[in-house]
Amino acid sequence: MEKKNISASTIILLIICGCMLNAMSAAIRSNYGLLLTEVSALSGVGYASVSFVIAVSQFFYGFTQPFFGMLALKKGNRSALVLGVSMIAGGLAYLPFCRSRLPLLISFLLIGAGFGALAFGILMSVLSPVLKPSTAATVSGIISASSGLGSIVFAPLWQKIIAGSGITVCLRVMAIAMAVMIPVSLYFTRFESKPAARESAPAIIPMFKAAFADPSYRLMMGAFFTCGFHMAIIETHLFNNMTAAGLQRETAAYIMSVYGISTMLGSVFSGAMTGRFRPKMVAGLEFGSRTIWILLYFILPKTIVTFGLFAILLGFTGAATVPPVSAMVKERFGAVKMATLFGFLFVFHQLGSFFSSWLGGISVEATGGYVVIWSASALLAAFAASCCFRVRDAEAQN
Repeated sequence: MEKKNISASTIILLIICGCMLNAMSAAIRSNYGLLLTEVSALSGVGYASVSFVIAVSQFFYGFTQPFFGMLALKKGNRSALVLGVSMIAGGLAYLPFCRSRLPLLISFLLIGAGFGALAFGILMSVLSPVLKPSTAATVSGIISASSGLGSIVFAPLWQKIIAGSGITVCLRVMAIAMAVMIPVSLYFTRFESKPAARESAPAIIPMFKAAFADPSYRLMMGAFFTCGFHMAIIETHLFNNMTAAGLQRETAAYIMSVYGISTMLGSVFSGAMTGRFRPKMVAGLEFGSRTIWILLYFILPKTIVTFGLFAILLGFTGAATVPPVSAMVKERFGAVKMATLFGFLFVFHQLGSFFSSWLGGISVEATGGYVVIWSASALLAAFAASCCFRVRDAEAQN
């Protein structure tokens, strides 16, 4: 892209497209909890087994990100985005026909891998060339915040469709809605230069060697493992945690909407703070605060008010870690390498998601509750805060 040829109004449209893609991806990822018991009943596969399948899907979301990042470097962002959207739509369309664990796994692998193409790093690599450095952090916060629409709008919508027409109709609606993102992807990348005309792509192996040799990058891996562990509990198990405590499904869905609103506000605020303060401090405080919120959750009675407060606090510090961590990657390695290296961090992010999605289901069946998994999340949040605070500033390294 060349910024001089693109008007301000067009840049705004591109930002809206980026938000739409991120929001539709999050509309499914952040609402696995609504689907879990329904998919279990539809397929005849047990709760713990479906949790495992979703856990594998969560891991694939991270595992495929660096590969889609490399595809974007070599073939362009358009190829990666269109392929990813198609995989998600196809996986959702196939899901109603799954009647055992293997077909279910194939469906969720397609969905999870497709999410990897709609990764934050790739979306920002499309937008970064047209943004001023002074506005990049704020826009990254806006893109990250758009994930909250997945809970605000779609959590009640999915639940309403499930209640009125069943899970099969809901999955078909999801597939159609995702297919609409193909033309959105085409417009979003309309100004992208052809791969042959792009800046020379960095050599992959030396790039990874340099990143892995950096202790700060390894600390970011540890922090993002915790982020994925924490977020997957919310996306996969919080809804059922609330219904198990006696809340109606409709009430729980609206609380997930509150969570989405808070996620948006927290992400925008985090993006603004990342532009003003050291990113590692912003990320460290966000991670550390999660330990406090979980401890409060343990102490307070499990009521609608408690879950609503918990959702607000979790949302405000949830996706909010993306702007500061992505800023740290960009500062250390540059914008061209950000999609691939930030994508690789998501391998560890989704490795954490894999363990919490899977172990959450196991702990529920073994103990009948969620205390074990939330306790592990609290401890890991403190660990992640420590990792962020120990990251060396890019200026200090150079």
